[in-house]
Amino acid sequence: MTRQAAPLLCLLAAALLGADEVPPDELSFPEDAALYKTGPVLRGTIRHGEGLLPMEGARVRELGGSEAATTGADGVFKLTLKDEATPTILVQRAGHIDAIQIASAMSRLYFDGEFKIEVFSRADEEEAEREDFGDGWDTTTGRILLNFQPLGYPTGVRAVLDAPSAQSWVYGEGDAVTRGDTIPTPPGPGEIVFRKVPPGTWPVSITAPEGMTCSGPDRLPAVADTNTRAYYFCVRDGEEPQTATMGPPVGKQAPQAP
Repeated sequence: MTRQAAPLLCLLAAALLGADEVPPDELSFPEDAALYKTGPVLRGTIRHGEGLLPMEGARVRELGGSEAATTGADGVFKLTLKDEATPTILVQRAGHIDAIQIASAMSRLYFDGEFKIEVFSRADEEEAEREDFGDGWDTTTGRILLNFQPLGYPTGVRAVLDAPSAQSWVYGEGDAVTRGDTIPTPPGPGEIVFRKVPPGTWPVSITAPEGMTCSGPDRLPAVADTNTRAYYFCVRDGEEPQTATMGPPVGKQAPQAP
């Protein structure tokens, strides 16, 4: 069991590659989604569980903002943002680990205006922590997860978080986890996880292989007993940036590692 086994953006990017494996409501976006790609209002859906189901009763707010929303049965929220450029969104629900997601301008475009945040139950996180890392969930530190898109691209990408005591881990073939700061071949879910990060806001530096550029936030917050997720978007020389609904570049069956 691993919380990284099916990252949400990977499911979205897979819609044109293997629709049978994607929940039906992940294959379509609201007709007005384009209205929320940019601008002061962030609209999104809170998801949870193996089937990435909508989460009811989640409290959603922007850190530093005054507005909060509680999701209904459809899991949808809307927030008027204080920091429109890189808002930091906090999701809380009883029985679940608090989740922070960075809603950068680039990630809003990638989501095609339908921003989604995945939340994990505390029981699942505690079990995954024991299975993946061999020790318990630490309530005194935070975890920061960097997810690189598009699916299949980021082999050789390296991330360094300038935070004392932070441990970096990567997922390889079969979701096997090992200590390291560079995404292996094959890239698996394309994620680098930093555990035991002390509370604070920490610089992060990204190094991509020659011929590739990966862009995303350069500072990330860690909060005790909280998951922080940030997305980074990689483009190879001569290619256009993708979105979650585009599928692989024209002429390719799927993104291939360099």
